[in-house]
Amino acid sequence: LPGSAMSASTLRRPLGPLPRALRGGGSPAMAAPSTGVLAEREVPTSPIDGQKPGTSGVRKRTSVFMQPHYLANLVQSFFDVLPPEELRGSTIVVGGDGRFYGPEAAQTIMRLAAANGVARVWVGVNGLIATPAVSALIREREGGVAYCGIVLTASHNPGGPDADFGVKFNMASGGPATEAVTDMVYARTREISAYREADLPPIDLSTPAVHSFALESGRSFEVEVVDSAVCYEQVLRRCFDFERLRAFLARPDFELRIDAMHGAAGPYFQRVLGELLGVDASCLLRCEPLPDFGGAHPDPNLTYAAALVKLLGLTPTGAPLPPPPAAPAPAVAAAA
Repeated sequence: LPGSAMSASTLRRPLGPLPRALRGGGSPAMAAPSTGVLAEREVPTSPIDGQKPGTSGVRKRTSVFMQPHYLANLVQSFFDVLPPEELRGSTIVVGGDGRFYGPEAAQTIMRLAAANGVARVWVGVNGLIATPAVSALIREREGGVAYCGIVLTASHNPGGPDADFGVKFNMASGGPATEAVTDMVYARTREISAYREADLPPIDLSTPAVHSFALESGRSFEVEVVDSAVCYEQVLRRCFDFERLRAFLARPDFELRIDAMHGAAGPYFQRVLGELLGVDASCLLRCEPLPDFGGAHPDPNLTYAAALVKLLGLTPTGAPLPPPPAAPAPAVAAAA
């Protein structure tokens, strides 16, 4: 890919599961050293057609988002329509579903956030935060201090350099931006003339850590790489009785199969269902996030989760398989 250091081999490289929390309370185990005072600048740009959001965001081919200024224009337009007194000194959440170009997009967004007055960014390990976990982080972490979130996802569309990418905006409620907000973002994309960015070095997203920086404007900026599964687990524990679930899942007459389809949900299944509730790893299918979702279509329906449907003794149309499978079907099978 022109202008990209990524090779085709990266498509099949697993992002790996989210690591266990390395921290207690709200403080991570490691703090990365700062790198001196960082310059801030305005970069001239011009409007780019086609940045009208749909359902709270913009979805296009990956190659479109990789064009110069495309992502920066869109994110700067979002920052521009937010009240500056609220954005200044705020905490925002950045993460996505693990698709191709997600980590690179996260680095761009962090550079813009630093120069636009944001004080802290919480970004997922490997840039990965499932969409429900973005909402959980906004609403719950540190008592709901986060101001908004930027979600790097094209929903259930395929991923890869020749597939789709997208950006969605979440607000302080944890939910998607309203149409009123996205209309303002679109209007701003049609008149933007510059975006602001800081000379932030590439952030190591592989390990939970805090990275602190000083900006030439005198402000400080912090990036915290977070294990979002921990916060999500805490929310789930308030909703469900984990001990009763664990006992139920251990029943010999109950068997479960979960297919994560190489998407963002995999590490959460591994942690919650596997580590905490005792479901055997063999029951958790395709839980390693991949930038191209393993070359498959990550839409959990009867067609694209056909292998899971087959385990239930059914065809993709829902009709029984002829002949019935030799092994008994699991009691519950689900894809996400």
